[in-house]
Amino acid sequence: MKLFKLFVSFVLVSTSIVVFAADYRTVLWNSSSRSIVPTNLSLYGSQIPPIKLGFWTNYTVTTNDCVLFCAGTNQLITLPSAVGLEGRLFTIISSTTNGNCTVTNYDGTQTVLGIASQYVPGTNRLTVISDGANYW
Repeated sequence: MKLFKLFVSFVLVSTSIVVFAADYRTVLWNSSSRSIVPTNLSLYGSQIPPIKLGFWTNYTVTTNDCVLFCAGTNQLITLPSAVGLEGRLFTIISSTTNGNCTVTNYDGTQTVLGIASQYVPGTNRLTVISDGANYW
């Protein structure tokens, strides 16, 4: 079994996003080929966080998600309730140059970085963490 350091790097290469292991040589995922490392790969005792490959429709994030690659335009990404998820991270990546996504909370009563929703323009990303009441 091949082990990777826990550090993972997301790199935009031309029109593709490539995810490298810490050695910067091992490709874990390439958006142009839609290939991904097996979900049971061990990282020094940790598991690789679940990666939701490029999707083109609105999406409701589950507690099993971690990194999401949005490939469509004007997508709405709905986060789960922050209550009970203290310390949980979600990274939303708008993976195309002409795409974008809006990240909102599950019912409109919680905030994402202090407001109701956040806009993520093409080829940008947003990482949020739950404090148990809202996302920051």
